[in-house]
Amino acid sequence: PALRTSTCGPFFISYVIALLGNSLLICIILTKRSLLEPMYLFLCMLAGADIVLSTCTVPQALAIFWFRAGEISLDCCITQLFFIHSTFISESGILLVMAFDRYIAICYPLRYITTILTHALIGKIRVTIFLRSYGTIFSIIFLLKRLDFCQSMATLNHTGISHTVLLGIPGLEEQHVWISIPFFISYVIALLGNSLLIGIILTKRSLLEPMYLFLCMLAGADIVLSTCTVPQALAIFWFHAGEISLDRCITQVFFLTSTFVCELGILLVMAFDRYIAICYPLRYITILTRSLIGKIGVTIFLRSYGTIFPTIFLLKRLTFCGSNIFPNTACKHIVLAHASCNDIRVNIWYGLFVLMSTLVLDIVLIFISYVLILHAVFHIPSRDARHKALNTCGSHV
Repeated sequence: PALRTSTCGPFFISYVIALLGNSLLICIILTKRSLLEPMYLFLCMLAGADIVLSTCTVPQALAIFWFRAGEISLDCCITQLFFIHSTFISESGILLVMAFDRYIAICYPLRYITTILTHALIGKIRVTIFLRSYGTIFSIIFLLKRLDFCQSMATLNHTGISHTVLLGIPGLEEQHVWISIPFFISYVIALLGNSLLIGIILTKRSLLEPMYLFLCMLAGADIVLSTCTVPQALAIFWFHAGEISLDRCITQVFFLTSTFVCELGILLVMAFDRYIAICYPLRYITILTRSLIGKIGVTIFLRSYGTIFPTIFLLKRLTFCGSNIFPNTACKHIVLAHASCNDIRVNIWYGLFVLMSTLVLDIVLIFISYVLILHAVFHIPSRDARHKALNTCGSHV
């Protein structure tokens, strides 16, 4: 609080620069016909989004710093939340489109303006970015408006715990900052690498084959799985922000477990994909059609989320009165269940059923598929063909 007056200086200067600079940039682009090209139009959109985003945050911060005017109505707070999140998503969408704009300009320079990025398409892209950003965040207004906001002390009358505390890696609390470095690097690599892989596969027609489509599914699941765990772990390592609500903890359990089951299903399908490619090469395309791949994707999704969905109700029925401090970086089903005062035999048996019907079953089926593959490979008379088939399996593994 004592540094608020001196802190407001950089805030005010950066806001004025952002406001004047972005406004000037928009005016120059819109008034110069030579600049009405895709790259500059996207830059104009980014400048407009930056004006909105900075206006949603900096004036409020300056009002707090200068006038101690931190009291705002609940509706104003929800409105600010809506515009901050939606404009941020809008900016990320514009940056994504700008990246693909450079890709098209470099890889297809002759078709760049004439047939691909026409003014009509740019208008459609603008509308799509707007609808995606504001459409995805709009539901948050209703999710917040349905809540009854009361004093934080009101929860003391409830016998159960309402939040959990994650401590990170037990016994290594002093090393959390150093441990976070490989976590952060691996997360960034996973995020960028998988996103790049998905982008390459979906934009190259020659890669729209079963093996690469399954690889695309696996990359998407890996992004979700890493996002469910690593940011929370980094928040614990860096900011000691291990306290999360019970509902958020259960939500993390659901997405973490269901995405893991989803990855297992994709790995199983990829193993049988190699089996069909090696044992029935002439019928490979006719068996694994686009229609069948779509059905397989839906089946994997339904199996993973369907088997884990009852876990939410199994946890929500419990009254948590034990210790709410867990030596972990993420919430886990059985660990959370053991913090309750109820009989958790149903949770244990259902957890065992999920384990056997997903992890154990998938590993057994993957093992069987590779046994069949090796059996088929070693019965190939040609040594070169045998070597090629083994290389295919090796790269897949």
